[in-house]
Amino acid sequence: MKEGVLAYAKRLKSQGEWPPPAPIFKSDGNSLFRQFLRHFWLEVHASFPPFLLIDSPPGLGKSITAKTVGRSLDPGFTDDRLAYGHEKILDGLSNLPPMSVLILDDAAASRVLLSRDWARGEQKESIGQILGHARERKVILVILAQSGYELDRIIREDVKPWWITIKNRSMYGGKVAELYHTRQVLIPMRGSHGGWQLGKVAVYYFGAEFDIPAMDAEAVDEYNLSRKAGFGTKNG
Repeated sequence: MKEGVLAYAKRLKSQGEWPPPAPIFKSDGNSLFRQFLRHFWLEVHASFPPFLLIDSPPGLGKSITAKTVGRSLDPGFTDDRLAYGHEKILDGLSNLPPMSVLILDDAAASRVLLSRDWARGEQKESIGQILGHARERKVILVILAQSGYELDRIIREDVKPWWITIKNRSMYGGKVAELYHTRQVLIPMRGSHGGWQLGKVAVYYFGAEFDIPAMDAEAVDEYNLSRKAGFGTKNG
């Protein structure tokens, strides 16, 4: 996978499209977190799935982390990219330019993507619309949840998202997180009519542990003000 991204980067350079417009390619430093963001942007630009799942218990700063991702990958990122309702999500996916970042906060994820609602016909249609729009338009969808396992299997497995799970706060003011990637592998499984057959299951591969840097105080204040003002609510 890394070799494929490097080859794609060389292709962009040969076409005179380097560096890419994402701010992360203009920032100094080569931390594991920055390496991942550059890798992820190149994957999405090359038409790989544009999904990133971020989960953590309450109070560890999922939304702030998502905003750091948004600012790093999308030069046009603003606080109103935090979507809470189905209409706001589809509006963003339909109208944002390719390679934009749209964040589904916990509230949106819980209403639209929770596994307990998957059996409902309208839920299937909603998930299909959201995932289809994101893939077709190359809009990076950052999905927030208190636990990724609360989301339906199709989100955790079939869309093969990158998965950042925030473990705790670091001594430097940032966060300590672990990175996983979902891949489907074939294993022998019991068939519905007896006997054995190969079936697909999702395996979560550990990628790295890294520090996510603290966001500057001004950006945090702007974000908190936007949430109090109600940006992205179902009525906003």
